[in-house]
Amino acid sequence: MNIKMVTKHQIEDPWYYLTGWYEVEMGAGLVDVYGKSLEDCVRKLVAKDPDFGHTDCELEGGYLVADYDVSDAAMAIAKRNLMNQLG
Repeated sequence: MNIKMVTKHQIEDPWYYLTGWYEVEMGAGLVDVYGKSLEDCVRKLVAKDPDFGHTDCELEGGYLVADYDVSDAAMAIAKRNLMNQLG
């Protein structure tokens, strides 16, 4: 049997997957976002919910498969985006 690995260049965009949850006013908000990168996914979340990045979360992300804990990185990106918006 001949098995070939798929590279990210063979996959059509979007191919970064972010999944998990974050605290919202009424419990947990579920995250299930696709994008070109972690930063792209976080931008989409912040656009949908400007409060994202201010509460506890557990997020996993990765290219094709969400298999890494990216909670801290996602929070840092959300906070950096907020600071950029504030000027």
